[in-house]
Amino acid sequence: MKKLLNRKGFTMVELIVVIALMAIMLAILIPMLSTTDARKNEVREYARSFYSNVQELMVDEKLANTELKGDYTLVCAHVNRNKTDYTGVQLYMSYSDSISTLTATTPTWLEDVDDTDDKVELANTHAYKAYEEFATSLRKMLISNERSGVYFAVIDSKYRVVSTYFVEAKTDGEVFDSVFADARSKLFSAECVLGDGGDARYAGAWPEELAQSGKNTFILP
Repeated sequence: MKKLLNRKGFTMVELIVVIALMAIMLAILIPMLSTTDARKNEVREYARSFYSNVQELMVDEKLANTELKGDYTLVCAHVNRNKTDYTGVQLYMSYSDSISTLTATTPTWLEDVDDTDDKVELANTHAYKAYEEFATSLRKMLISNERSGVYFAVIDSKYRVVSTYFVEAKTDGEVFDSVFADARSKLFSAECVLGDGGDARYAGAWPEELAQSGKNTFILP
């Protein structure tokens, strides 16, 4: 018989080092994945909760026969947790006869007479004067949220909520126009990411199947 060639394998020390390195990498990676999943679930839940909130209030508006100005209405709520500037909720609305043009311009601000008051008071000449009670109730629902960001709800002519979205703010105090511009120009994905690269931010949609690449930001189910 021919003598077998000596083949050097891994030593016990080398195996221990490799296993230790793998354990360190897993210890770093697993929390990162868990945090990402938690954030995705969180933004989806914010969108789902906003869907329920707005639909509940739109039932009251239908009973009150509040006029809807177009085939589709866009409701925006900006939640800002920046204590040094202001803390609270600003509300915006716009309307259109086509769902694809709801993002054409920045919505109309439902301006408060007194920011320290819980009640939204609009001038008699305001385009959305009839939505004072709706705006007041919605702001009270959102005031306790811990995440800064912008909520969107698309409502059809039958007072039904078609879809809702939540787009997180990159920092507390980020202005509405900055978040709105991202939502208007970038696409939602099934991975709860709006945009890509360093400019990406987490965003959730409800119903969940609306968050698909290649679609407009605000779309019918």
